[in-house]
Amino acid sequence: IGEMPFELGSVSGENERVSVYGNIAVLTGVQLAEWRQSKTEYGLNRAAFADIFELRDGNWLLVLAFGADLQS
Repeated sequence: IGEMPFELGSVSGENERVSVYGNIAVLTGVQLAEWRQSKTEYGLNRAAFADIFELRDGNWLLVLAFGADLQS
């Protein structure tokens, strides 16, 4: 990401789960991100996510990331 039209506050997660299948790991959960665009424009974004990692040469590398916004 080169630029964002808002200021990002805190980022946290809930209901996170990791499942490992050999050299593949799947991380799922809900990401919560606080943002502010101006003094009066701010909010909390909730997004379900799934990140896929592959074990390569002893290192876990992110090979796929997917997110979908959730309505509050």
